[in-house]
Amino acid sequence: MGLSHSGQTADGGFTLVELIIASVVMAIIFMGLISSITGSFLATNMANRAAEGQATARRLLEEAMELDYGDMLLLDGSSLITDDGLAAKYQVYETSAGLLTLEVEVCRPETPISLAELSAMTMAEFGEIPEVKGSRLRFTTMSIGAIQRAQVTDQTDIPPEVEG
Repeated sequence: MGLSHSGQTADGGFTLVELIIASVVMAIIFMGLISSITGSFLATNMANRAAEGQATARRLLEEAMELDYGDMLLLDGSSLITDDGLAAKYQVYETSAGLLTLEVEVCRPETPISLAELSAMTMAEFGEIPEVKGSRLRFTTMSIGAIQRAQVTDQTDIPPEVEG
């Protein structure tokens, strides 16, 4: 095992320094790969939470839109917790005669919350509770049904002088 003229060992193997450098380079590459894989898992998880919240909020809005005008007004301040732990709160207000605006806010609280606690909160307080990142959504819609009912009411209120 004598040294050759180029400074390498006669058997042609790697030196300890070369092995350490190769190990460090491989560790840096693997750390980069692991962090990018972890980041993609987190992004996918957030997208799934957002899609879950959107589906729940849309379902709740669709169910509310099927209600009569007066029943829709009763939803104001209502709260619910889904079987899978999403919390939702309604806000309903009349924007003009016969036209309601309905908002539903949905989130997955970081810590479980009871329906009694949720019901006691205002919409502003509900907006302040800590949620799982990416799970809070607010949907707003106008009640088309209320507009149509208002138009029907207007059409049926014909003044007596026009009827005869």
